[in-house]
Amino acid sequence: MRSFSIRAHPVNIAFDISSAVKPERTGMANTILSLIKPISEIDRENDYYLCCRLSRLKHFRHLPRINKPNFHLKIIQEPFNLLFPRQIDIFHSGGTRLPHYHFSKTIVTMPDVLLLLTDEYSSKGYREKKLRRYYDSAQHATRIITCSNFSKQEIVKHLKVPEEKIEVIYSAMEGEYHPRSAEEVKAVRTKYQLGKNYIFYVGIITKRKNVLRMLEAFHLASHTVKNDCEMVMAGKFSLGKNEFMNMRDDLALQQKVKVLGYVPAEDLPALYTGAQAFFFPSVYEGFGIPILEAMACGTPVITSSLTALPEIAGGAALLADPYDAEALASALVNLLEDEVLQDELRQKGLKRAEHFSWTKAAREILKVYDTLR
Repeated sequence: MRSFSIRAHPVNIAFDISSAVKPERTGMANTILSLIKPISEIDRENDYYLCCRLSRLKHFRHLPRINKPNFHLKIIQEPFNLLFPRQIDIFHSGGTRLPHYHFSKTIVTMPDVLLLLTDEYSSKGYREKKLRRYYDSAQHATRIITCSNFSKQEIVKHLKVPEEKIEVIYSAMEGEYHPRSAEEVKAVRTKYQLGKNYIFYVGIITKRKNVLRMLEAFHLASHTVKNDCEMVMAGKFSLGKNEFMNMRDDLALQQKVKVLGYVPAEDLPALYTGAQAFFFPSVYEGFGIPILEAMACGTPVITSSLTALPEIAGGAALLADPYDAEALASALVNLLEDEVLQDELRQKGLKRAEHFSWTKAAREILKVYDTLR
């Protein structure tokens, strides 16, 4: 494979991967690791320092291992050894956290700015910490990378960042997300004790993901849908667990809504494949990787008509107002009772998923590095 050269002489690039060093990876952690591998395959000339903050050393065995001569692991702690910043040409943060020490060129990754807009979905302390990082990044980062045109406009609007400072680079899904065999689907159904007909959801089980309206919509749809269908949710609880469980009980859905908790990545493709539909009516997303994973597995998708989700779905999913439980229920009924529509969305989804790849994203990030030479 042809190597990628940023300039005539090798450049030293520090990539802060701290947020990916943990035992159970979701969201941004997966994104960081998914980018590192193709970058290591493409760029053989420049030197990379994968930086892990000292506070993450308790998860040392979860550090990524890139067996390339130009990739090095670096444990960092502020204040830095003063020699290290002087050696670095570009410091790329895998999140919105910039180091206090001044590096020549800096890049931050900002998937969305939800916490600027509301305090409903996080604790006070967490939100205050994130807001400080948002404003610091907006002021001091050389470039901001975000994952959708929707998020770019949000950053421009709410943080007053010039458009030319922001690069849109779409995320993607891993290569293992593809339709799985009947045997694999049967195995995961057996493992998780699932029935033949189920609607699937993957993500943190929290209010921002609209899980309460999901329950309400599923309850409404279950009175109309002819077959006996259950809702299966893979993910850990965050804020609002008690409210979720109380609503599930009040709607008498204890036997029809199954919460699996954290599911290993190797089980997800077969769980997607076996589902009649993937249900993801989140109220706010900067991207929405799960809908791409579902599409890549040949699963029809119902998602939100708001924020970045229509942009990512690209006409290959049913869209509904996430604040309208009846509209969500109607979408469920329409999809579950229309086999022609299921096949249409399945084919559209498979084609849509082909437009996204981590290799493409890695090449676009390398172009950003090139602009900072």
